[in-house]
Amino acid sequence: MTSRRVTDSKLKDKKTSYTDKPEQGAEKDTLKMVMDMHKDWKSYSDKLKPDYVRDTKLYNNERVSKNRYRGVADTFVPMTFGTIETMVAALATGNLNTDFIPQDIYKYFEERFGEGFDENGELTKEQFLVEAIREAVSGGVIEDETLDVLNALYDYFWDIGDWDNELENLVRDGLKTGTGAWWLTWNVDHPELVTVPFPDYIFDPTASRDKSAKYNGRRYMADIDELRNEEIADTDPKAKPGAMKKRYSIPEDIGKTNSKSEKDKHDKQMKEELLFGSTVDYDAKKDNKQVEVIEIQTDDRCYTVLNRQYLIEDEVNPFKAQAELRGIEYTGFLSGITWANYKDNSLLVGRSETATFWQEQERLNDVTNQKSDAVTRALIQQKLVDPALKSQKNSMGITGAVLWGTAGQVANIPQDQVPPLAFGEENSIKNNIREVTATDQIVKGVGSDSDVTATEAKLQVAQSGQRIEMKIKSLERGPLKVLAIKTLYLTQLFISDPFIVPQPGSNGISAVLFDPSKYSGNFIPKVKLTIDAKNSEKREQAEQLNTYQILIQDPTNNLQAVKELLLPKITGFDKDEVKRISEQPQPEEMMGEQLPPEESPAEEMLA
Repeated sequence: MTSRRVTDSKLKDKKTSYTDKPEQGAEKDTLKMVMDMHKDWKSYSDKLKPDYVRDTKLYNNERVSKNRYRGVADTFVPMTFGTIETMVAALATGNLNTDFIPQDIYKYFEERFGEGFDENGELTKEQFLVEAIREAVSGGVIEDETLDVLNALYDYFWDIGDWDNELENLVRDGLKTGTGAWWLTWNVDHPELVTVPFPDYIFDPTASRDKSAKYNGRRYMADIDELRNEEIADTDPKAKPGAMKKRYSIPEDIGKTNSKSEKDKHDKQMKEELLFGSTVDYDAKKDNKQVEVIEIQTDDRCYTVLNRQYLIEDEVNPFKAQAELRGIEYTGFLSGITWANYKDNSLLVGRSETATFWQEQERLNDVTNQKSDAVTRALIQQKLVDPALKSQKNSMGITGAVLWGTAGQVANIPQDQVPPLAFGEENSIKNNIREVTATDQIVKGVGSDSDVTATEAKLQVAQSGQRIEMKIKSLERGPLKVLAIKTLYLTQLFISDPFIVPQPGSNGISAVLFDPSKYSGNFIPKVKLTIDAKNSEKREQAEQLNTYQILIQDPTNNLQAVKELLLPKITGFDKDEVKRISEQPQPEEMMGEQLPPEESPAEEMLA
C-alpha cells in the first residue's frame, strides 16, 4: 500500500495567494499577513470569551453571579453538569451507521456494467447499458460488494481512531460552550481526527459555515526541543530515497530581545496570552521550553508561527500538493470541522445550552442556600442572654451543658416560620430547566417504575422532544456527513494500492479487499446515529411485521418466499439462518434419522 504523510510533497513550492499575498521571499510580510488573520479571529473570539468563561464555570460548579445571595450555606446544585452530560449521553452513545451511495448513479452504472459490453455485438453501448440497468433495477435492491467494502473501510478508520470519543468530545463542547471543533489530517496510512477546544480553534469570523471559510487553524502548546527535532520526508529530487529533513525552520536565538523593555513586554505577553491555560508556569529567569504554536491553513498554503514572532513553516497545502501529484481534481481542503449548537444562520458559532438557563441555575443555588440557612436557624436557634452570664459563653452552644443563673436570664429568640411554598420552589426551577433544554423526567430517569433496557432507554430519549431530534439531524447532516466526505477524499488522495480491510462478522473477523481504483467517483454518505437508527429500525420492523401477517393470511401466496423476504427484516437474522428455520426436513431425512438402516427392527426380524 502506498501511504504518505500530509507533509510529504514532490511538488516544487509555489507561492499562491490569499487576498494580498506578499511576493516570494518576503518572510516578514508573510508573517504580518498570517498574524492579521490571527488578529481578526482573536478580536472576534475575545467577544465570545465572557460567555465561554461563564459557561465553563457553571459546568464546573462555580458561581458566576455577583449579586447572589451570601449566607452561611454555600451550596451549588450541579444542574448544569447533569443536564449537559444527560444530553451528551443521549446524543453521542453507541456506534455510527454510515453508508456511502453513488452521487452520479448513471456514471456508477456505467463503470459497473461497462466492462461487459461487447463491441462486436448487435447493441450499442448505450442500449447495452440501458438493458443492464433495467435488469438490475427490476430485481429490487441492487447489491454491490464494492460499496460494502467502502463502508467497511470507513468503519475501520472509525474504530482505530477511537472516533467515538471524539464525537463525544465534540458534542460536549458544543453543548457546553456553543461550538465544537474537529481537526482532520492524514497520518501515514489512515486519517487522524482530534478535537480542538473551541477557544483554541482559529476560524474565519466572516464565514457562516465551514465551506465558506477562507482559512482556519488551531493554537496549541509544544516543547521547543520536540519542534526542532521533528522531521519529514525530504522531497527534493536531489535527495537520497528515504532521506529526512527538519520540518520547521526555528532560529537558534529564539526568545532573545534587544532591550529590557522588549523583554518585559515579551514576558508579560507569554504569561497573560500565549501560555494562558497552560499546565506549565512561565518563569522569565529560567530557560522555558514550552512555546505557543499557531497553525493556519488556506486552500493553497499552510503556515506555522512560533510565539507570534517567527514564521517557521510556509508550505503549499499538502492536500493540494497530493491532489496535483495524483492528478485528482482539487477544489480546496481545510482540516477544520465544526458543529454549532443553536446556530445563527449568519454566524459560524452557536449558543451553549447553559446560555438558555444560567440565570435559573443561579436562582436555584440561591433558593437552595436560603432554604438551608432557614432550616439551620430553625434547628439551632439564637438566644438572648443576660450580660451577667457572659463568662459562660463557651457553654452556650454545648448540648446538655449546665448554666449557672436564674430563670429568665436565657431565652430563645423567636424565628419566622418558613413558608411551605419555599420547599417547592426548587422543583419548580428544575422543571423550568428541564423544559427549556428538552430533558424531561423520562430522560432524567425519575419517571419509570419498571426496569428499562438500554434499547428502550434510547428510544425514550429519541422521543423526549423535537429539539433533541433536531440536534440529532444537525449532527448527522453537519459534522458527521462532512467527516465522511473528507475521509473518503483523503483516502482517494493518499491510498493508491489495494489493501486488506478487516471486517467483523457474526462468525468472527473476515477480510475484504479495498481497491482504490474502484472509488474514483463521488459518493454521498448517508449517516445515522444509533439513537435515531434504533428508532427507525423499530418502526420498520413493526411495518414489516404487519405486512407479514397480512400476506400469510392469503393461501395463494408463496409462504416460503414471504418468509425469505420479510423474516430477515423482522428478526434481524440473515437469509441462511431464516432458511434453516423455515424449511421443513424431507420425510426421507426424518426416517433416516429415526431408523438408520443398520439398526432397522424389520431387517433384524427377517434375519
